[in-house]
Amino acid sequence: MPPAGHRIGFISTRFSGTDGVSLETAKWVAVLERRGDTCFYFAGLSDRPAGRSRVVPEAFSHHPSVEAITQAAFAGDWGTATQARAAHPEIVALYKDSFSMYVRPPQVTRQVQALTDYLKEHLYAFTRDFELELLIVENALALPINLPLGLALTEFIAETGYPTIAHHHDFHWEHHAL
Repeated sequence: MPPAGHRIGFISTRFSGTDGVSLETAKWVAVLERRGDTCFYFAGLSDRPAGRSRVVPEAFSHHPSVEAITQAAFAGDWGTATQARAAHPEIVALYKDSFSMYVRPPQVTRQVQALTDYLKEHLYAFTRDFELELLIVENALALPINLPLGLALTEFIAETGYPTIAHHHDFHWEHHAL
């Protein structure tokens, strides 16, 4: 058995109530803390101990800024990829269709980037302030319900090489509302 006494950070959009993420995380925490580890939480909404939590409202999937981005990303009415190709003939030969048929205006991209940078700053502070050794990300890299948080996590992990376990028990294709 590996040595105990590690400082582990859990990250998700919320840790509150009896949703799947909160229940799954509680199981992890029970086992880890029984080993002697200390667990901390990063989320937009949390009912976990305040002294071991960093609550950043913009990490919550139902924060107004996040909901606006999600709406723009998945239900935009500004055009489709076909229209985008027609508007930019200089790149038509390079264009490959992807999963999304929608395009987005540059101001949405700027909103995503600004919120991504903001959340990433908080991730750096979370790991530094709690002196974390390992991150466990619950669903935040599998569901497109908070695109800036997913991007912030991806960039943070790429920039730091932080030891991270991505634990996903819900996937986008299981959610018909997305």
